[in-house]
Amino acid sequence: MTRSLVVIGSGPGIGVHVASHFASKGFSKIALLARSTGQLERDSAAVRSDHGHVDVRAYPVDVTDSAGLRAALGRITDDLGPPEVVFFNAARVKPSLLLEVGDEEMLYDFKISAVALHQTAKWAIPHLTKLAKQDSSAKPSLLVTSSHLPQSPEPDVFVLSLTKAAQRNLAESLAKVYQPQGVHVGLVIVAGSVAPEKTVLSPRNIAKKTYELFAQEKGGWTLETYLEE
Repeated sequence: MTRSLVVIGSGPGIGVHVASHFASKGFSKIALLARSTGQLERDSAAVRSDHGHVDVRAYPVDVTDSAGLRAALGRITDDLGPPEVVFFNAARVKPSLLLEVGDEEMLYDFKISAVALHQTAKWAIPHLTKLAKQDSSAKPSLLVTSSHLPQSPEPDVFVLSLTKAAQRNLAESLAKVYQPQGVHVGLVIVAGSVAPEKTVLSPRNIAKKTYELFAQEKGGWTLETYLEE
């Protein structure tokens, strides 16, 4: 079986490290999506340099553009076939003060965290449920980078706290409906800032823990893995 991974929200931190770690575990087809063409070129080159056998494709896209996102996901199906794992890592992290932030900024971040995840799920879930029926050895998964903010909102990043709560709600709803159909929906809770020098919250360790969440056996699936320094 050819194993494929789609990373939505690639970047020099969590995104590229997840791609590289999954490649080291036998995933031979990887799609990277991000807004920056330059970043995608760097991430693709990094994965290829470590894992020359992997077919890495880059898809520049603004995830807040639903039509553009749908088109990019459709191209992935044409280029690489259906995925086994979809890793949703898109986010915008910036200060936003309670009672001061504008409506447009709130709506923009909601499009990233919730609307884009919903669009992704509408594309991914049919492929993943079909794979679950066809191949008992596969591990069809939709994994999402989440945060401690849904349970412990921080007023200085009010918008991120708000939209991450909506995103978690969506992920839990997807889990309730589609886990009984063989799709593992999971959350990687990153409870703090990410930095290479950290032990728990380094991109390398987060990638390792993301793979461990994916690798769980069906009878022992958990909704989340919680990472805190």
